[in-house]
Order: sequence, then structure tokens, then C-alpha cells
Amino acid sequence: MKSILEDLRYGFRMLAKRPGFTLIAVLALALGVGANTAVFSVIRGVLLRPLPYADPARLVVLWESNLQAAAPRESTSPPNFKDWREQNQCFEGMAAMAGGAAVLTEEGEPELLSGSTVTADFFDLLGVKPAVGPGFTPESTEQDVVLLRWFC
Repeated sequence: MKSILEDLRYGFRMLAKRPGFTLIAVLALALGVGANTAVFSVIRGVLLRPLPYADPARLVVLWESNLQAAAPRESTSPPNFKDWREQNQCFEGMAAMAGGAAVLTEEGEPELLSGSTVTADFFDLLGVKPAVGPGFTPESTEQDVVLLRWFC
């Protein structure tokens, strides 16, 4: 303990003798701490923020695997999902989602749109509601319904 105190006293004496070096050292530390804080803030805002769903710690994603086709993760086929849902004994609820794309060929240039096909209870299970409109209703399971999302 005594040697640590002596080392600290010696360090402070050297810093007091050389104010230019002390200023550069303090600025380097301030820049390092500031840069780390900025990077962590960006990472926290992009990667570490909580999911915008009710109780995100209870969400589980299930995939199918096709080892013959070397596909470790595949979307579940609708018949398999139906079987999983009927035999479910451990999940509060189950909903399915499959990503996809479509080409809009109205007026002008064709435009590639990305989207997802989801089951009618998807948003209820996540605890989210559309900003405008009713979302899916029990009647919407009988017909094809589209929910749009808009980015400004």
C-alpha cells in the first residue's frame, strides 16, 4: 500500500512539472472517453434497445430445418404450422410469419416491395396495434387482407 501511495505522489509531481504533457494526457483521456460514449450510444440505440413488443423476453422463434438441402433455417410450411399449433401445450399463443417480395406494376416504373405474410393473430400475440385502422378482424381470416406500413 505504501508503494502505491509513493507511486501516486511521484506521478502527480511529474504531471505538475510538465503542464503541457498533462494537458495532452487529459485531452487524450477526454477524447477516448467521449468516443467510447458516442459509439456505445449508437450501439445501444441500434442493437441493444428493447423490442417494441409487450413482454419481449417471452417471445420465441421456431424454425424448420432441412439438413438434406443444407438449410438450417427455413420458414415453416403452413400445414406444419397448423399441426404445431394444434399440438401446442407449452406456448400461450402461436403466430406465423413468412417474408416475401412483390413487384408493383401500376403507373410508371415497376417497384420491388418487401412484405410478410402473417397469420391473423400475429399482431395480437405481439401486443401491437396498427397506427390507423382496425388491423385483422375475425372476418379477415376468410379473405386476403393487406396491412400497409408507411415510411416518410
